Amino acid sequence: MKAFTVTFYVLLLTLAIQNSCQTTKSNNDKFHPGINNYLVPVNSKGAYIGEFAKEGTSSQEVISISNDLSGLFEIDFRGRLKLKKDKEASPDDDIFKYELTIDINGMEKKIVVVEDEFLSNKVVAHRGAWKNTGTSQNSMGSLKNAIKTGSAWSELDIWLSADGVPVLSHDAVIGGINIEESPIKEIKKVALANGEFVPTLEECLDLIMTQNKTRIFIEIKPSAISPERTILLAKKTVNLVHSKKAQGWVKYISFDINSLIAVMEHDPFAEAAYLGSDKTIEELHDLNFWGVDFNRGMFENNDNLVADAHELGMTVNVWTVNDPQTMQHLLDLGVDFITTDQPEILLSMIAQQQDQR
Repeated sequence: MKAFTVTFYVLLLTLAIQNSCQTTKSNNDKFHPGINNYLVPVNSKGAYIGEFAKEGTSSQEVISISNDLSGLFEIDFRGRLKLKKDKEASPDDDIFKYELTIDINGMEKKIVVVEDEFLSNKVVAHRGAWKNTGTSQNSMGSLKNAIKTGSAWSELDIWLSADGVPVLSHDAVIGGINIEESPIKEIKKVALANGEFVPTLEECLDLIMTQNKTRIFIEIKPSAISPERTILLAKKTVNLVHSKKAQGWVKYISFDINSLIAVMEHDPFAEAAYLGSDKTIEELHDLNFWGVDFNRGMFENNDNLVADAHELGMTVNVWTVNDPQTMQHLLDLGVDFITTDQPEILLSMIAQQQDQR
């Protein structure tokens, strides 16, 4: 009987240890939203960068940097990320992004922070810069051209392949292939201009992170199969952005409001703007949206939209504007971004106005 009792307690102890190990691993593998800002001010010693989410951590939060090869960063007494008081990020250096490993109560989160030299010219290249460049829209070439032209942003559209890979396309069908019903290996065979093929979102993230001038708006396309599949695309996109550590380059847009809510629930620091016209600015503000992204027609009879959004601390983007007269009207209203198939025209207009000042 004694031998049985000892064996029984040994078994219980073994199970408890195994359960504890599994719990610890689960905690370390838990998705953590990270930090509320990934942009590092340049030429500013000791600059504050951002603070970490408390979600998933205890009230007695202990945050430290477990890996920082640059030696530039520290956690202050409030648990916020900042540059050391005698350190600064210099735009003259070849290095413009820094990978850090943050320990938050034993939970590690790897992030990349990037020197903030991003352009602020309000130009969003619609599906990349493709119309005047001989490249296909939503291609690697159009994204490269958006960067080359000096657009502050490039917009791109994504769908989910049958085997769960986010890929670029404006339409659900490209080259006769239905994206949602086809595996990635078949989609990647669809030829585009200039010898290119349909790119994945991962390829675009890899490209956009090679520089710190242009950022991207990722448009999540509503699934034709089910609402659940749209939500799945939203979550897979956030997970991919985090796995690539590309948060500093990315914001989210969609006509599907539930997909954007899912993005913000999964990553409370993600910034999203709604493309639809069935919600008021106040409703979107109450849902914690970063901005509105309205069709140009919304501004034809309501010049107060921009001021109303700004009063609530929201950004304003307008799509899709290709004629100079409308571009100028929107610039006069003070919009934050203009999405256009003609980024070269808008860039030229803005440059001329700056020269005249």
